[in-house]
Amino acid sequence: MTKYLVLGSGPVGLALTDELKKTEDQILLVNKSGQCRENLSEKVQLLACDARDQNSLAQLCQGVQVIFFAAGVSVANEAIDLPLLVQSALFAAQESGAVLVYLDTMWAYGNQEGRPISEASPEQALGSSGKLRVSLSSLLRSEIGKKKVKIIIARSPDIYGPRVLGFPLGEAVFGNAVSAKPLAFAGRLDMPHSFIFVRDLARSLVVLANNEDAIGKTWHLPSPQTVTQGQIRDMISDSCNRQLKVQTYGAKRGLFSKTDPLLAERMFGFENPFVVNHSRFATTFGERVTAHNLAVFETLEWYKRKAGIPLRYGF
Repeated sequence: MTKYLVLGSGPVGLALTDELKKTEDQILLVNKSGQCRENLSEKVQLLACDARDQNSLAQLCQGVQVIFFAAGVSVANEAIDLPLLVQSALFAAQESGAVLVYLDTMWAYGNQEGRPISEASPEQALGSSGKLRVSLSSLLRSEIGKKKVKIIIARSPDIYGPRVLGFPLGEAVFGNAVSAKPLAFAGRLDMPHSFIFVRDLARSLVVLANNEDAIGKTWHLPSPQTVTQGQIRDMISDSCNRQLKVQTYGAKRGLFSKTDPLLAERMFGFENPFVVNHSRFATTFGERVTAHNLAVFETLEWYKRKAGIPLRYGF
C-alpha cells in the first residue's frame, strides 16, 4: 500500500483525491485550515498544517511515499509564500524519502512567439510571476542534480473542469453560461491555446508518481487537441442548446484585472498561439485524455449542480 500526501485542497488537490481513492492506498489531504468545502471520501484523511513551516510538514510526511505539490497561493502573497512552500516540500521529501511531484504552470516559458512549447523550450518569462516560476524550477533542477531528493516536475496547460473557478476558463465562462450571462474571455477567440481537463491532469500526475522513469525530469502533461477559445465557446453553446453572448477583455479592462492582476503578463498567451507539446509524456507513458466536448459537458454539469440547476441536456 502506497501512502500519498496531497498538499493543497483546491481543484487540483481534490481531483487528485478523486483519482487516488479508486485504489486501496492511503490518502492524506493537507491544507492550512483542516477544513474542506465539500464532503470527502472516507478514504481521505484531511489534516491541518501551515505547510510553510517545514518541520510541521516534514512530520506529517513521515512514512509517505509520494508528495503531490498542488498548493495554491494568492497572487498578492505569491512571491513570499510559494518559495516557502517549495522549500518546505523539498525538506519534507528529503526527510521522508518520498517522491516530490511538483505541479507547475507553463508561464516560466514566457512568450515563445507562437512556437510549440516543449520541455526543451527556453524559460524566458519577463513578468514577476513568470520569473518566480523560473527561479523555482531552477532550484528544483539543482536539487535533482544533487540526487538527495526524488523530484518530478510536471507542467500543465491552463486547466478547466469541476471546481475550477479562476481564470481563464472558470466562473467567468462556465458560471456565466449557466446563469445566462455573456461568457467572458481574455484576449482573442481565434488563437489556438492548449487547455487541460482537471481530471486528466490528476490522472497524469498519478501516472508520473508511480513510474521510476519519471523521476528527475520535467514533463508536460497531456491535453487533447489544441483548440481556440472560440471553439470552447461553440462547445458550451452546443451543450447549452442555445447561442450565448460573449465579451472579450484585454489586460487593462476591469473584469480580470481585479481577480487576476497578473493577466497583463500572461496576455501574450491569449493574443498569440500558445500550444504545448506533450510528446515526451505520450511517447513514454501513452496518453489518456478526455475530448474537449465531453470535458466541457462535464464542467457545465458541475456548474449546474453548483447553481442548483437540475441536470439535463440543455437549459
